[in-house]
Amino acid sequence: MRLESLTELRVFVQVADSGGFTRAARTLGSTTNTVSRLIASLEARLQVLLLTRTTRRVVLTEDGRAFYAQAIRVLQAAEAAEQILHSEASPLEGTVRIAARSTTVQFGFVKDLSALLSQNPALRAQLIVSDAELDLAAEGIDVAVRVGALADSSYRSVLLGTVAFVLAASPTYLAAHALPATPEALIEHECIRVLQHRPQATWRLEGPGGRVVDAPVSGRFECADLRAQAEALYSGFGIGLRPEGEVRAAVANGELVRVLPHWRMVPLPVYALLSPQRIRNPKVEAVLALLKQLVARLG
Repeated sequence: MRLESLTELRVFVQVADSGGFTRAARTLGSTTNTVSRLIASLEARLQVLLLTRTTRRVVLTEDGRAFYAQAIRVLQAAEAAEQILHSEASPLEGTVRIAARSTTVQFGFVKDLSALLSQNPALRAQLIVSDAELDLAAEGIDVAVRVGALADSSYRSVLLGTVAFVLAASPTYLAAHALPATPEALIEHECIRVLQHRPQATWRLEGPGGRVVDAPVSGRFECADLRAQAEALYSGFGIGLRPEGEVRAAVANGELVRVLPHWRMVPLPVYALLSPQRIRNPKVEAVLALLKQLVARLG
C-alpha cells in the first residue's frame, strides 16, 4: 500500500484527535465530505477499519491505534526535515516567549532549553509556567502547550505527540491499602483529583480490548497544579494519574507502584499553539523540536 500524500495522514490524525469528521473538517479548513472521503479511501487501500463511527463520536479501532502511532512518527519526521532546512538558513536570535504546563518543567524542558540557549548566544527565552490556558495575543506568547482536544482557534496548531496517563501510588500508601482489582474499586480509595469548576467524579479509563469505562472516583484532595498533585502522590496520600513515562521511571526507582496496570487514561494529544505571524520563525521551530522530544519522553 502506498500513501497518496501526507495529507491523508494529517486528516486521519485530526479526525482521531477531534473525535469526529465535522470538528476535524473545521480545524483543517475543509469540508466534512472531503474528510470522510479521504478516510474512506485510506481504509479501502489499507483494507482495515481504522475508525468506528457512532452517533456521538468517532473512535479508533485497535488497528487504528496502531496506525495512529506510526502516522504521528511520520508527520513528526516530515516536520523535523522542514525545520532542519529552515534553521540552517536563519540564525537563532531574539526573544522567544513560551507558555508551558508544570509537567513540562518537571520533565527536563528547562534543561533542554538551557542547552539551546548555550548553543545560541543571541537567543533569549522567557518561560511562563502555568496550567491555565493563557491568551497568546494578550501575553505576547510565541508558543503555548495545550493538552487534549483543541477548541476552535485562529492560532495554528502543531501536534507534538500523544501522552497516556496511568494510575500509580506510592509503596507507603499501598502498605496501608489493598490494590484495587477493578476500575470500579477506585471509589474506595483516596484518588488525587483535578480541581475544576465541578468535582471530578469519574476517570475515563481504557483497558483490555479497547474497553472504555468511566470509573467512579472520590478523594479528599483536589488540586489544579500538577506539581502539587505529584507531591501528594509521592508522599503516599493516595492514587493519582501521571504520564506513563514518569511512572515507568518511578517504578524502576521504587518510588511508585503501577495501579491497575492493564488500564490507562485514553491517550491525549499534545499540541503547540502558534500565532500565524510566528509560523516560520527559526527560534519557534527550535522550541517545537524540544517540545516534541519532551512529549516523546512523557509517552
